[in-house]
Amino acid sequence: MAGEETMTWFLDAICRHTGGRLLARGEERFSAISTDTRTLTGGELFFALAGERYDGHTFLPQAWERGAAGVVVSQEPDTIPAGRSVILVPDTQRALGDLAHAHRRTFEGPLIAVTGSSGKTTTKEMIASILSRVAPTLASEKSFNNFVGVPLTLFRMTPIHRFVVLEFGMNAPGEIERLTEIAEPTIGLITNIGHAHVGFLGNIEGVARAKGELWKGMAQGTIAVNRDDPRIVTLAADRRLTHLSRITFGMEHPADVTAKGIEDRGFEGFSFTLEIRPATFQARIDLHFLGRQNIANALSAAAAAVAAGVAPETIAEGLCACRPPKGRMVPIRLPGGLHIIDDTYNANPESVRHAVETVAALSIPGRKFVLLGDMFELGEHATALHHEVGSAIARAGIDHLGAIGSFAPDLVEGARWAGAKDTHTFPDHDAAAAWLRDRLRPGDLLLVKGSRGMRMERIISRFTGED
Repeated sequence: MAGEETMTWFLDAICRHTGGRLLARGEERFSAISTDTRTLTGGELFFALAGERYDGHTFLPQAWERGAAGVVVSQEPDTIPAGRSVILVPDTQRALGDLAHAHRRTFEGPLIAVTGSSGKTTTKEMIASILSRVAPTLASEKSFNNFVGVPLTLFRMTPIHRFVVLEFGMNAPGEIERLTEIAEPTIGLITNIGHAHVGFLGNIEGVARAKGELWKGMAQGTIAVNRDDPRIVTLAADRRLTHLSRITFGMEHPADVTAKGIEDRGFEGFSFTLEIRPATFQARIDLHFLGRQNIANALSAAAAAVAAGVAPETIAEGLCACRPPKGRMVPIRLPGGLHIIDDTYNANPESVRHAVETVAALSIPGRKFVLLGDMFELGEHATALHHEVGSAIARAGIDHLGAIGSFAPDLVEGARWAGAKDTHTFPDHDAAAAWLRDRLRPGDLLLVKGSRGMRMERIISRFTGED
């Protein structure tokens, strides 16, 4: 595996790292690794991954047609074009991770892994904003945070990179353990512990254990500990982690990295004094993110950067330069004075509460609307948690609440129970958008949020005209 800005992948090395058996020896060099025939180009090696909805083996004809120089499969192909290579493995997803792990072993710099119930992508972007000011930095694209996305990110790593920042997601126990095994992070950050994915993990303690797999899987390095999250503090106290150094961050409790003198600047975000100990460094930060939770994300990013050896001055510059990723508390000003907050990328009970608290704290001349789609992956807790979130929205003083999805009645019932006067459920996006268009006036503020599968960004596009 050699190269300067692009990698070349060699057949025999791939067989060795994946434990694969060579069914056909054709092309021996590959320009890239692919898992998607829609984006595959000539000369690449295609991994036929088998998932719940698709089996990559059914797309082998397309892979050959698009010029794949070779394929990695777990079942023998019906046909093998002349000059193409075929590697047979027991599990193509496992093989993908094993190859990524081998490639990761060629990297000697700091590799930061970020997980948590919310704020992962935002924190990852903040860290990348800081590190990229020092040297070439590889960071996960979008939310490439699973058994496919993490390896594909690692495959983009070349000798020019000096830092790597990865995001780890999960739906079940053992997934973060495997991602940690693949990536071998030297710095591990857990942003927070909340109810996201509780439907797969039983209870919030199960969520904490699953997130804690990151730290338990680290052979060496530094963990960044959120002093304001008691479950994370408990995880960090595990005696099995004494071989890891640690750096702490927080706003409410004494920590190595903290924020003082917080000033709410409305739609412009926050200003605060970043303090980093023991260097007694202080700098005023203009953070262009809505929501106090993003101050916590900024502190976590700063802590990870300190662990990576970045100078405090550079950390401050990187935080000031960063902007929110799409769909994550992005303020939109429309002609005529209407404000929208686009927080449509995802939702869980904690992130909804944070978003609603942000809306409640903003000073505007008009009324405040919230349109919320279902929160997924809450399992048997879904009804109760939607009811609780509805109550929280009402207690925050939101003027008008709309809801879409299977749990919309539970959300609205909770809001009405807590005293909300104007609540509505809608069968689809069209009905919700029509209600909003009829109600919204200049000076009003609308928050739109929901789980990824609810596609709540469709509501945003009705007002902005953008896809």
